[in-house]
Formats: sequence, C-alpha cells, structure tokens
Amino acid sequence: MDLVVGDYVKMGFRFPAGPPPNGERMWVKITKLKRSKKGHFGFVGVLDNDPTLCWPDLKCGDVIEFEDRHILSTHDQNENYEKYAHVSVISQRKQK
Repeated sequence: MDLVVGDYVKMGFRFPAGPPPNGERMWVKITKLKRSKKGHFGFVGVLDNDPTLCWPDLKCGDVIEFEDRHILSTHDQNENYEKYAHVSVISQRKQK
C-alpha cells in the first residue's frame, strides 16, 4: 500500500449496538504515517466529512488512528477529489 500524507482513505465505522444500518463509511485524510504493531502500517488522519447517521462523539475534523487493515478503499491525493466528493460509494472488503 503506497499511501502518503494527504491521501484519502475510506473507512468503515461501526455502531456499538442498534438496528441497521450498523455503521457508516466515511473518508479520512491521512496526516501522519506511523509504526504499528504486528506487521501493519499505522496512520493518523482526520475525518473529512460529517457522519450522516447519528454519531454523538464523531464529527468532521476528528483525529482518527488506524492501521492499513482498517482501510476499505483509497483515493489518491493527485486525483480530482472534489469531483467525487458528493458521491456515496458502497464497497465491501473480504476478510482474510
């Protein structure tokens, strides 16, 4: 995975409990690369959009720490992000 600071990644956020939908996919902008445990790459980023579902403790600009295994898809900083920012994309990632 060749991600750099400034790239956008799509991540899934899961509700702890409640009726469906049980989560939401949102964009996170990478702000820092860091070492992680167990052979994974680590990242720090900021949430780049407001949740559409009710998340009492999560809002645009919040700092998120994550590993490469949490990333659903990527969006390169050199692509035209603004062109696709309004599009809602649903994706799935198979667990290994």
